[in-house]
Amino acid sequence: MNHLQPWQNMKRALQVFLSMFACVVAAQTPVQFVNPIPSGFNPAVQVPQFAEVSPNNTLPNTHCYVLPAAKQGWTTAQIMSKGVTHWTRNSVGDEGGNEVFFADPFFAKKGYNGVPRIREIFGLSGPPWWPNGFYNEAQARQKAQEADIRYRLWVGETMEGEDYVPEGEPMWGWFYDELINRYEAQKAQDGVPYFVAHNYFARWPGIYNLGFDTRANHESLYNTAWQNWPVSNYHPGQSLGRPNAIVEGIYVNTPDLAPQQMLQAIMHMELTGKMGKAPGLFLFAVHEWFPGFGKRYNFPEGTLYRSDKSPLDPNLHIALAFLAHEYGKIFIEWGVGGYESATMKPVDYYPPIHDGKDFWYPTGQSTPQNPCPFYAQSGPNRYTGGGGDLTHFGVALWAATGAQVEGGTPYYATFRVDGGSWIQRTTNGSDLVAAYFENRGVARVRILGNKMLICYFNLKYADNQPHTIEVQNPLNSGQTFTGTVCGNGVHVVVVDI
Repeated sequence: MNHLQPWQNMKRALQVFLSMFACVVAAQTPVQFVNPIPSGFNPAVQVPQFAEVSPNNTLPNTHCYVLPAAKQGWTTAQIMSKGVTHWTRNSVGDEGGNEVFFADPFFAKKGYNGVPRIREIFGLSGPPWWPNGFYNEAQARQKAQEADIRYRLWVGETMEGEDYVPEGEPMWGWFYDELINRYEAQKAQDGVPYFVAHNYFARWPGIYNLGFDTRANHESLYNTAWQNWPVSNYHPGQSLGRPNAIVEGIYVNTPDLAPQQMLQAIMHMELTGKMGKAPGLFLFAVHEWFPGFGKRYNFPEGTLYRSDKSPLDPNLHIALAFLAHEYGKIFIEWGVGGYESATMKPVDYYPPIHDGKDFWYPTGQSTPQNPCPFYAQSGPNRYTGGGGDLTHFGVALWAATGAQVEGGTPYYATFRVDGGSWIQRTTNGSDLVAAYFENRGVARVRILGNKMLICYFNLKYADNQPHTIEVQNPLNSGQTFTGTVCGNGVHVVVVDI
């Protein structure tokens, strides 16, 4: 019988091998990525719908989401039931105004200061704005004592306009040292978190900006403790070292620049988090670029064509709202009108912008008959094109998925597309840098207990064809999840592991 032993050993080995293969196959779990668009949404109506078609949700109290009550008849309480966390200064006029909200126990500690300019922050009466030069230490600290810290979300407009003060000026260090001390004392009393960002966009030195330095130098940020990074204004002891939040402005020029800027903004959020500050995004949902794009507004009486800035890709819009909460804590969309009429009347009219660029066609007419009969140059609730829906769908997507694993541990994941070579996650967590230089997407997960969020996005290089993606559990490479991705949006699902 001894002559059978080799065959028996080989047979056992083959059985073990096949059983291992069977386990691998069994671990390939199919998933269906979540569709962020509610079934009742109808973009043809051209007015906001998010508060009517989206389910109720509540974000964790360490997250900030700002959007106004964008349709007449909606209330701030109603949109907060949908996940909005803060009301905006001077944007609640239909419900009584700022002081009414501060007097209400429900709203009093949920205010957002709405990007005040330097002249408003300091109560300047110029021009000239600085007749005696910038503030000395005593003056800067006094201004911080006078500032309104009832707003628990503070984002300034401090880096533009004629009253601009360079962000490296010492006066900012003194001002924020005093301001943050006041916020800390307030938080110690009532326990409500606060977020202070110097400006609605950030400026980082070259090495922090994708494509402005070598791949190796970008990756060095992930190999080094943040305290040893090249000094920026946001480091301790510097002019903006005390504010506890940094928001990235999404103001995109030509469309071909959008993907790089989006990926860079997410990288900045990641680096901001490593510094112990709250990251966020501040979105302007159109391109800062004027190619003669035309928007069409349909009325029973006719059609208005308005030359305007081109809107951001809806996929990117939703993805950014989601990723702001997955990588950060703050998401604000600027430019959405409050309490706009469902009839789309009156239409906002600003002569320097709209004269010669609006064309009104009454029903049945093939020749424009300007002006549009629904214009209004002043007054509240003017129609500005709707908005807010895509933002909300992205935030609601995170509330339904990412919020389930809030506080869990994030990892990048090894993945492959269409059965190709496995793209290994980096050992130092610099996958965003790798994605930029390797022209590919990113798979990121967050694990809390036995639940894992899978998030895949390819903002720069995706096509519009369906592809099969396989994502490995970074804690168990034998467990793989398979689904279909398409386009440059974010693909998200929560799985059990």
